[in-house]
Amino acid sequence: MADDDILAKIQAGWAQTAARDKARYADERVPEDVHWETEYRYENSADPQQTLNLYYPAKRRNATLPTVIDVHGGGWFYGDRNLNRN
Repeated sequence: MADDDILAKIQAGWAQTAARDKARYADERVPEDVHWETEYRYENSADPQQTLNLYYPAKRRNATLPTVIDVHGGGWFYGDRNLNRN
């Protein structure tokens, strides 16, 4: 099998995964009592990949709360911080 054929099969697989993810998230919503900040910069950089999403209770912004860090999968080939939105 030629390298181009293998690459085409891999790209088709990732495209199918992206379509399934888009369908899965179509109806999901962040609850009203949760504040959601997108593209929060954690580094003083213009790089859009150095951002994260923050979720916290809307009425307890300054409260001391536990922290959960979720790093999406994708093996540096697919996805971004929005892959595991909910």
